[in-house]
Amino acid sequence: MSINNSPAQKPVEVLLRAGDIARRLSISRSSAYRLMRESLPAIRFGPGILRVREDDLEQLIINSRDDHTASIDVTGGRGA
Repeated sequence: MSINNSPAQKPVEVLLRAGDIARRLSISRSSAYRLMRESLPAIRFGPGILRVREDDLEQLIINSRDDHTASIDVTGGRGA
């Protein structure tokens, strides 16, 4: 019988890059960066290193779907 004396570990949080967000939403990387600047709480680790928590992206999707009046502008105001 083995006893595990290691401290409890927190689950690893998934952090997404702009390319990950672009693939999941079927948008361009530049549109993903725009979302990271304007609509998603991004984590900055240094110059040019931005990440978004997977949970935050999922929450943005849920909020946009649940509130039919909400929209996410990935065009930067230029129209579709």
